[in-house]
Amino acid sequence: MLNFRKLKQDYSSAILKDGRSLYEKKMVSSAKIVTLDAQRVRLSCKVQGAFDKTYNCEIEIDRRESTTIDSDCDCPYKYDCQHLSAVLFYLEEHLDEIIVSYSKETDLGKDPTIDESEKETLRETFKEAETKETARRSKKLQKELLIEYVGASDVLGKSPFFLAEEELTEDKAELAVIFTNPAANANVPHVEIQLALRLPFRSKPLNIANIKEFLDAVCYQEPLYIGSKRYFFTLKSFDPEGTQTLRMLMDFARFPDAKEERNLRLAYIDLEAFGNILAQGYEMAISKPKMLNTSDDSDSDHQVLPCFYCGTLEEPLRYSGQSGQLRFELEYIEAASPKILINPTLIIDSSQRVTLPEVRLFECAKPGLIFQNIYYAY
Repeated sequence: MLNFRKLKQDYSSAILKDGRSLYEKKMVSSAKIVTLDAQRVRLSCKVQGAFDKTYNCEIEIDRRESTTIDSDCDCPYKYDCQHLSAVLFYLEEHLDEIIVSYSKETDLGKDPTIDESEKETLRETFKEAETKETARRSKKLQKELLIEYVGASDVLGKSPFFLAEEELTEDKAELAVIFTNPAANANVPHVEIQLALRLPFRSKPLNIANIKEFLDAVCYQEPLYIGSKRYFFTLKSFDPEGTQTLRMLMDFARFPDAKEERNLRLAYIDLEAFGNILAQGYEMAISKPKMLNTSDDSDSDHQVLPCFYCGTLEEPLRYSGQSGQLRFELEYIEAASPKILINPTLIIDSSQRVTLPEVRLFECAKPGLIFQNIYYAY
């Protein structure tokens, strides 16, 4: 009916760009035909502007020539503004719908100002507009249904219920628990840990970027992506020490707020629970020390405790074959008033004496301590 490309030629490219932006933001709130005959059509429209203002626009168009006869907007710009430009973009999409609405509100038979030939022309216009609008709505509905079907298929396609059973090859790995040991005098109720994996085909360790996602995948035996590669880990992917450690981490790990990406790498273990995890690892280590000793140090009393690292992967946690012992020295003082002074110390490696502030004690069912990155049971 109208050549909108020709109608837009009266507007600058900047105005057309702003008008398209207003239209795409759905700022054209209404458009209604004021008058319609065989030669021209005049429309009244409302367009939302800045600061919640509504501008009234009117535009009269020559239907045969597709040129603007008259236009007006009550915005400060007035002439060929972005609001009128937005109206053109709106009419290009909705003019047939507007004409159909107008035809339902107008009774041509009772209008004496229109002759029969013009009435016939308008009836043809109404019929053409209704045909086009029906086709547009049908096309729009098909497009919406297609988008809905595609979206539904994406969702259902990712559901395990609809996926064909797939045989997953279990990846093997060596577990590394990197923990930050809080100072003995620090009022911190937990140990902060991160996880890394040593893989047979990879020279560098694989750091776990999302520790909760990893533990859930192992627990529920689901594949997961780390970086761009898919892995499939279960508890059987690890040696007995790694398996037991993972089981206890699943039971006791807590996770910080994940708003920061760094927090995804972290988990917190209460000091008591962490002490029990170390004790479990220590008991497994001393049951077969020769097999688990991966240290290059010739000192057999300080072998490597499997899976655990102090701060970095360069500093494995070692353990002593000798238990620590508590020693109490009592001093009786009579001066002024009788007092008994108790000075507790720890004896480690048979003869080395350390004070309590120098070590990290773990008060739990199987107590132990860490001194200079060496674990002692007592």
